[in-house]
Amino acid sequence: MGDNYEMDGHIETNDPDYALELRPEVEQELLESIINSRQGNLIPVENVAEELGLIWE
Repeated sequence: MGDNYEMDGHIETNDPDYALELRPEVEQELLESIINSRQGNLIPVENVAEELGLIWE
């Protein structure tokens, strides 16, 4: 299932983002987000929607 194949011991996919690296500041934000979510410090969806100018019903 899927379009995976093995090359040099690594699984490759047809994912266009495969093997791309994140900019250091994006990686840091992602790590902080993971830590916060594991600690239960989540942002309510209503707050996210409001910040984006959306209405959450």
